[in-house]
Amino acid sequence: MTATVDIQETYDSLIIVIKPQPKGILKFGMWFFYTIPLALLAGMLFSIIGQNGGITFNVEFAWIILIYIGAVLFILSSLRKIYEKEIITVTSDSLVLSNRFIFKKPAREFKRNEIKDLKVLGAQNFTKHPLDTNGFDYLGMATFEKEVHFLIEDGKIGFQYNGETQRFGKNIWEDDGIEIINRIEKYWS
Repeated sequence: MTATVDIQETYDSLIIVIKPQPKGILKFGMWFFYTIPLALLAGMLFSIIGQNGGITFNVEFAWIILIYIGAVLFILSSLRKIYEKEIITVTSDSLVLSNRFIFKKPAREFKRNEIKDLKVLGAQNFTKHPLDTNGFDYLGMATFEKEVHFLIEDGKIGFQYNGETQRFGKNIWEDDGIEIINRIEKYWS
């Protein structure tokens, strides 16, 4: 639970911004396992270009370019999961959920009168890792699994909309979730 919540009320809306605050181990893992190898791959790319006396298209060069593009896309998607802000905009007749990392993703709008059962759902139930023990985690598998849960969690607050559960409020404390719901209900009353 490492997100901060900022709530602002304007004359025509209530804006709630949930900013992630990832753990140091997650930041280290991103740098050490993804970003540094990507930089080494870029060095290899420039080395191949330099050895060939310029850009010449061959199979090795094509593979390195494809791997590099794939790595960049993977790293960006991982960074998005770690650093993406949630922006909840509440108006008199709707609730709008949007996410922002580098660019703002298309917002999802929900009509107020069709939202049912807005409440704190709590943490999602993930399957326990088979190598997880109740004692000391020698291999670190369970610890790694818990950090992955940070990336794939949908949120602690939810509601029913057209028969589907919609979740938001990723990695917030339950107390913050209760505060958010109270502010939304107060704004709508």
